[in-house]
Amino acid sequence: MPGRNLVVQFIGGAVALASGQSVGREASSVHLGAGVASLLGQRIGLPNNSIRILVVCGAAAAIAASFDMPLAGVVFAMEVIMVEYTIAGFVPVILSAVAATAITRAVFGEETVFPVPLLGLASLWELGFIILMGGLTGVISALFVGAIRALGRTVVRVHVMLQLTATGCFVGALGVAVPEALGLGYDTANTTIAGHRGVLSIITVFVAKFAASALCAA
Repeated sequence: MPGRNLVVQFIGGAVALASGQSVGREASSVHLGAGVASLLGQRIGLPNNSIRILVVCGAAAAIAASFDMPLAGVVFAMEVIMVEYTIAGFVPVILSAVAATAITRAVFGEETVFPVPLLGLASLWELGFIILMGGLTGVISALFVGAIRALGRTVVRVHVMLQLTATGCFVGALGVAVPEALGLGYDTANTTIAGHRGVLSIITVFVAKFAASALCAA
């Protein structure tokens, strides 16, 4: 992974987040963590298989630090990047995620991004709703990725400055109507988890966030 790309990711991610674009900090963090690990491995002359493990460690550390959740970082890195579970890769990934979480807590304090209340099943019939929700989420995720790819093929023919200007104007106008469409969306997620939003509000925010995030990512 080239070093110049890391600089672009850092600056681009910071500008996008500071200006309220509908993007998350996780993608840039994962890219930076993986890229730094890749450059380190290349610099000290490690073989490709060792560099691959280092890249996975960097990605796991980034997710663990972003969400203050080391287990989430390990699972993400092993399933999405490593795509396999091996003892040789599992141990260093766990150590990286735990170390990143410890450093984050030491610097920023102990604060969970999504405080989820204690939940329990009132009835086993609720398992059916959970299965349905999982399938529906999978379909929506596929549609989101498809939207990003379709928009990407469309906007690639437009000059990059026009792309950025049009995206900023669209997201800004959308934010006037639905302010929750701007930024990370953590506050919206937390109020939804706490049950402070109605169904119509959730649907409105979902549609606005879907459109804004897909365009920003594309």
